[in-house]
Amino acid sequence: MDKTSIPIAILVDRYLSTCRSAGMSPKTIRGYNEKMKRYVRMVGGTLDDFTIETVREYLIRLQSSRKWEGHPYTPSTQETLSTTTIRNHGRVLTSFAAWLE
Repeated sequence: MDKTSIPIAILVDRYLSTCRSAGMSPKTIRGYNEKMKRYVRMVGGTLDDFTIETVREYLIRLQSSRKWEGHPYTPSTQETLSTTTIRNHGRVLTSFAAWLE
């Protein structure tokens, strides 16, 4: 099987399993899961689609995303995501990219 055709969603699940087995805290795993699953929902694709350009475009889209958008219990607001939240998404994606290597 060509590795570049593996869906990102499968790789995210494997990455989160690796994080659990490395002994990361449940809170860290939960944060990684939320951020990576949001990437999968908004971008998806395969390993071949996971490029620096795609990640940059995703982070730009996050800048206009509303707080709590898509949350099952909390209604979204007109307020956009904070720069800290967007940076955290970038850090998690960087960690995921390093794991892929």
